[in-house]
Amino acid sequence: MNSGLEQRLRTVPGVSGIRIDLGRDGLEGIHVSVDEGSDESVILEEIRRILVAYGLRSRTESGWSAAEEIALPSSVWLGEVSGRAAARLRYSHGVFEGFGPLNWDGAVQACTEAIAQATGRAIPEAARALREVVDDSQLVVCVLRSAGIKAASVAIADKDGLARALVRAVTMAMDDLHYQLSVDVGDQ
Repeated sequence: MNSGLEQRLRTVPGVSGIRIDLGRDGLEGIHVSVDEGSDESVILEEIRRILVAYGLRSRTESGWSAAEEIALPSSVWLGEVSGRAAARLRYSHGVFEGFGPLNWDGAVQACTEAIAQATGRAIPEAARALREVVDDSQLVVCVLRSAGIKAASVAIADKDGLARALVRAVTMAMDDLHYQLSVDVGDQ
């Protein structure tokens, strides 16, 4: 444990407590308790600034590649089951399903639920996806929100179809959201 890092994090205004989890490969998580009424986004930004000063690099700075990290399903099915939108996604470790109202937003909800089950991640508080056409290419633009943090992604639907593009966009946004939330700010 780097006591200097821990001490610096404890001095961030609004932090009432901190726990740093270390694993075999180094830092695994930081759990922060904040004083009531504190602005969590300001605290999170200050913690990120300190971590960068201690050598933590972003995924892009460390050569992170979405293709290396994000597991996409081998098959995607979107359709209707009992009057509801349904998503059935097959991964190497199983088949996962999600459901929502029978409309586009319901399909987004169904995909988000299935992906959360497959990846073991929490379902975001809000999930929204739009279909757009840019330069004759159909795009899916996805925005997720959880704990005041937003993540977005875009997938092109031309090659693989709309269902796969939706799953790819939601998966990438969920991965980014998970990364952003990996510094856990909140009461523990």
